[in-house]
Amino acid sequence: MAALTAACGGGSKPEEAKKQEAPADAKVAPVDDAVAKRRAEREAKEKAVKDAEAKKLQDIKDLAVLPEKLPKKLDKACDEVAAAQDAFMQKWFPDQATQWASGKGTQLGLTKKTCMLGSIEVAACQAKALTDAPEALRKEIPGLFSACIEKFGPKPAG
Repeated sequence: MAALTAACGGGSKPEEAKKQEAPADAKVAPVDDAVAKRRAEREAKEKAVKDAEAKKLQDIKDLAVLPEKLPKKLDKACDEVAAAQDAFMQKWFPDQATQWASGKGTQLGLTKKTCMLGSIEVAACQAKALTDAPEALRKEIPGLFSACIEKFGPKPAG
């Protein structure tokens, strides 16, 4: 019988196994805490990015308003958009003044041409949005233009 007890491992083995498992469980808890902490940090960063994007979009929408006085003719309104874009670029991109000066004739011509396909309201909104835009929106010219088009442009049928 003593030989069988010794061969089966006796009574002390399960206690040793429990002792060995306990440190392994203790190691798992800090790893789980670290994973949870990294997940929480990642989710917080993702939320901050989403919140910042939502705020930027709201700021753009808030700038899509008409000025107190609308121009009488579309070509005049489009000239104002081009002038506002030129002033915007000079104000918020002074470090790129040389590049802007060399390419602005083409860019402003394209702006005017595109503007002439729209309405006085859209053009007036775009000029005002560019004039009123803060530095935080300096890279959002397309968004500013689009917001005005969405708000004051022709509505699709249906």
